[in-house]
Amino acid sequence: MRDFPGWIDVEGRSLFSWVALPDGEQVRGAVVVATSFGREAVPLVGLWRRLAEELANAGLMTVRVDYPGTGDSTGSLGDPLDVADWVSSLRGAVEWVREGGVPWVAVVGMRLGTAVVGEALRAGLSIDRVVLWDPSTSGRHWIRENRALGMLHEASHHTESRGGQNDEFPIPPSVGPVMSAWRTWREGDTRLPDLVLRRVDRPLDGPTEQDWVQRGVRIVDAQGQTGLLEVDTMEMRLPMDSLGVVVDELSSGVRGTHSWTWPPLRTTIEVANASSVRESVELVGERRLLVVETESAQNANRDSPLVLFVTDGYHNHWGPARTWVEMARTFAAAGLRCARFDFSGMVVNGEHGVEGLRIYLPEWREDIRQVRNHLGVNSSRVVYVTFCSGAYDGLRSALESGAGALFAINPPVGLDSFPFVVDLVASPVPALSSLGRRARRLMLSFRWPWAWGWLVLQWLLPPSRRRNQLADLAARGTTVKVISCDEDRTPFYDHERWSRVGTRRIDHPRGYSVRVIDGLDHSMRRIEARRETMRELESFVVEITAPWLVSTRAEESSE
Repeated sequence: MRDFPGWIDVEGRSLFSWVALPDGEQVRGAVVVATSFGREAVPLVGLWRRLAEELANAGLMTVRVDYPGTGDSTGSLGDPLDVADWVSSLRGAVEWVREGGVPWVAVVGMRLGTAVVGEALRAGLSIDRVVLWDPSTSGRHWIRENRALGMLHEASHHTESRGGQNDEFPIPPSVGPVMSAWRTWREGDTRLPDLVLRRVDRPLDGPTEQDWVQRGVRIVDAQGQTGLLEVDTMEMRLPMDSLGVVVDELSSGVRGTHSWTWPPLRTTIEVANASSVRESVELVGERRLLVVETESAQNANRDSPLVLFVTDGYHNHWGPARTWVEMARTFAAAGLRCARFDFSGMVVNGEHGVEGLRIYLPEWREDIRQVRNHLGVNSSRVVYVTFCSGAYDGLRSALESGAGALFAINPPVGLDSFPFVVDLVASPVPALSSLGRRARRLMLSFRWPWAWGWLVLQWLLPPSRRRNQLADLAARGTTVKVISCDEDRTPFYDHERWSRVGTRRIDHPRGYSVRVIDGLDHSMRRIEARRETMRELESFVVEITAPWLVSTRAEESSE
């Protein structure tokens, strides 16, 4: 499979898209994906990539589009979101494919995406094959289910609601009306789907299912949806059986081949809601790391200070709740360069959800090194913005390169043990590498007992392994700030002072500052607490980079 990122233009908006082509010059047909929204969209990134791989093996190309205001498309979550714009984006993607010379086009939608497909069909979009995967038949039910999942997440992490809005993403008010497409299907003559994968615990209403079966719609059980959408993203597994059913449906009965001629797929755009900001995308190095760079369109300077966003092991380059995208565009408007990227072997660039959780991998340090070298930055003018396990990867990179600043959001508990474990995994000695992999599984499965055990174990290790890595970085002249949440300061640690191995980095910082934000959960799902965290980030970056910008502009003037 050959996978190409870029933006397509639809009704004045730039929609970020992945175009996956089979090897060779010919394609049998095309499939356009209509994804879901909010927390459901995060695990679907890896699913759609795997679907694109399987369809490419069958000779079909795939287009995965970010809706306006989501992913890397233009628009902001702060804008009034209208699902009608998402329907237009689906129609635009289908027209873009046909412009390239492929007449046979199918669509596959999941959850909220199934309603987007239905509304597009009701508006007259011509589609050759339609697959609805785990359809949502009621706007109210979809909203209720998403909020219930948010409460389940809080319960599983032993956190309590603080009375604020717990939706990770603001839900568009137009969701309910768009769900009326199902009434249209029941009552009108809109084109029916060819395949519906419905969940046993969420069946279609009786009359609809009976009528559709009589009219030739194939309806099967959707397997594995709970493990895809209703677990913590770290534990997500792709529903491979259902994926196989979808691939068989989409690839069967397609006749003939077509030469693909590229319509415009832009690798550089100006962000519509911030005309002074330019964004570009590139695949970097042998591992084809996706790197999105954001900078001022008016005052672009390769020597400008860089804000490098490092995500964790299970979100992609958008960051939690798309914060990396929003903040990169904000900082670029102020004259800073920003970059966000995906690690190799996960989500966009790999197999996350098939082989199990891939996190704290030794090769990720090399990924950051490749991105840093590609950007050609002065390390002393780099601000690392990191989150969760990405704080570990950013910390190691900052120690290696001598970064100017590090902003760590919810760094992992027992941070000092990670270099030891990851170095074991990377050991050339097979026995040590095997030991490291076992230790990493324990570390991820039992993070609090692991942190306590590390308190005991570290006294058996050389002094170099007992050091406070954050304090070491600060001692080298790097400005360090840590944002922590109540979730990482549990009663166990509050009451048992002798075992405060994780929170001692928070409660007793040496050379760096820490703020615990009330109501912030570890995954940054709560909107108000997340906004407060972003205000802290903006203040930190502005303060750190202001003298660097003055110096950069003085150097430009002297030239």
